Amino acid sequence: YKGKFSEHCVLVSSLGVSEFGDFCHFFVDHSSEIHSPTVPGGYLLDGVEVSFLEDEEDEEVGELGISGPFISEPTAQRIGGHVYPTGDLGKRDPDGCIRLSGRKDFQVKVRGNRVDILEVEAALLELEGISQTAVVGHTDAKGDVRLVAYIESPPSDPVIVRRELKAKLPDF
Repeated sequence: YKGKFSEHCVLVSSLGVSEFGDFCHFFVDHSSEIHSPTVPGGYLLDGVEVSFLEDEEDEEVGELGISGPFISEPTAQRIGGHVYPTGDLGKRDPDGCIRLSGRKDFQVKVRGNRVDILEVEAALLELEGISQTAVVGHTDAKGDVRLVAYIESPPSDPVIVRRELKAKLPDF
């Protein structure tokens, strides 16, 4: 950001879920110092509350649950209450900033798009000759996520596997 934009620009990072939209914002300008590989989730927007549904194994990190007046009664009934579990794992800094540390489920973000790893594995298993597979989201040094598939099959050309998957899955 600092190398590409003028000092007058401000980057706004949003944290949200597709069911409700944004619930946190983090503003970055040229004086901001971020001491982590990713931009923090941010600070809560007015009217939103976040709770951490604690993991018995890890008292430091929990699943984010969001609540507020924007949760409709039908949604509350569907999820069993007025706290929506996001699937995101994180913690709250002493200053109130939300920091994410991963996911509870098998979803990853690839270039801003939510990808369910199990769907990718299922698409691979539909290809001829593939008997077993495991897909993981690999984060590189720049924080970009790539999907890496490990497959059990006779030797196959990765170019052909990618071409066949492209017909079944979105480009991202």
